[in-house]
Amino acid sequence: MTLSALKKGFPLKRLWTALLCAALAVLSPAEASANSGPVRMQASPSFAVTPLSDCPVAVTGEDLSFDFSSQERSDYSPLAKASARYEMKNPSSGALNVQMAFPMIASLSDLSRMQGIGIRSDGKDLPFRFSIGEEQSVDSRPRAYFSDDGTLDSAVLPSFGEILKSASKPSGTPEALKGQGTLYRFSCAGLVRLKVGLKEMGQNAAVLTTGVNGYSRTDSGILLDGMCEPGAGMSVLAVGDVSRPDVKTYTENGEKELDAEVRTTATEQDAASFLREKLKNTEAYRAYPTEEFLSELTAAALRAAGDIAKQGIAFGDGELYDFLAKQRILLLTYEVPFPAGGARQVSVQYPVSGEMNAEKTASPVYSYGYLLDPAKNWARFQNLSVRVVPPKEAPYVVRSSLPMTRSQDGSYTAKFNSLPDGDLTFSLYPSEKLTPKNGGYHTGRHVLFRAFTLAAVCLLSFLYFRFFRRRKRKT
Repeated sequence: MTLSALKKGFPLKRLWTALLCAALAVLSPAEASANSGPVRMQASPSFAVTPLSDCPVAVTGEDLSFDFSSQERSDYSPLAKASARYEMKNPSSGALNVQMAFPMIASLSDLSRMQGIGIRSDGKDLPFRFSIGEEQSVDSRPRAYFSDDGTLDSAVLPSFGEILKSASKPSGTPEALKGQGTLYRFSCAGLVRLKVGLKEMGQNAAVLTTGVNGYSRTDSGILLDGMCEPGAGMSVLAVGDVSRPDVKTYTENGEKELDAEVRTTATEQDAASFLREKLKNTEAYRAYPTEEFLSELTAAALRAAGDIAKQGIAFGDGELYDFLAKQRILLLTYEVPFPAGGARQVSVQYPVSGEMNAEKTASPVYSYGYLLDPAKNWARFQNLSVRVVPPKEAPYVVRSSLPMTRSQDGSYTAKFNSLPDGDLTFSLYPSEKLTPKNGGYHTGRHVLFRAFTLAAVCLLSFLYFRFFRRRKRKT
């Protein structure tokens, strides 16, 4: 566009509108929407193995490693194969059977990807038992275990005493779920929408469901809503003082009532049996399909269903999903026999994910933690060796609570004669130093481009008003 073109009567108002649109497009902060995914995902630290009670066993050495060389990932961070190998000695003159515990903070849904858990004594696999503890959340939000600088926030971490107390919850059935209930099964010859009304519910009543998509409270009961088709109906277990169901059929969108046939059967069943069958179809149980673990899962699910019943709502498929997905205390316990004056090599292997934080950096920072404090419960602890083999996507340890040395092969190592103060945390990053999200050459060049664009818009604005005023004087 030349000045002569402006003089010849080019539609200047259109030009000005176009310039404004271009300026807004270039100068608006478009980077804010560049990353559509989450910028921070929490992950819990790992815990050292500890005895369940006082014992004379001493740890003469621990080799702790975090190996990312397989390049596997969890949902938001590189996945490490963590290994803690302990050299232990029984100094007493008598044989000992020592109960040990390995605490975790994880969801039950995580167990499907944690099938790599292995506990061994002198190379032989040891059986272990899961204990399911309390949820670890604040106001229904996951706890932030890592601070912005990658250190662990000890204020939100449970002590070992709290872990034991949480994982030792009584397994009794909640009051609202005691006794036999009535299990209603609804089946249909074709695809219809069911609305099942339980019009009266006593104060101590409970409702558990399968195949129900939603529910709503009524004056003194509950209305259940779901789809029914051949081979996939609805099941409702009513425990306590609950009226018989009132069943109505509708079109799929729920707008028109139908007169479709629904087959209803009623049998007696208790809440524990109902939940056991539901839990057998979960990834958590399939990861560790033992009767002992199923019993532990069922007891924990009963506690969750009892809490839901107190709110007067149904415990269905969605509530079971939430129960499995919440971060909670998990405790693995096992027993190691020691001969008199004898030694054992005890190892624990498990996959571990980290926290992802991309709030302030150009690339995500991945932070990992390992709590050393439980190791203070041994009679003596000495000779800790730490090794980190970083992943290719984040090959540098940019922050560490303990001093580490980088080797020629890219791994990081540290050695300590005794148990160091504090816990181990380290953060991984693609480069040797953290780069700010709004820093660097690219951003500086972009700022210059914006400044140049703004100057051009100002110049053209000046020319526009100058020639517009001249034309007005001529007319």
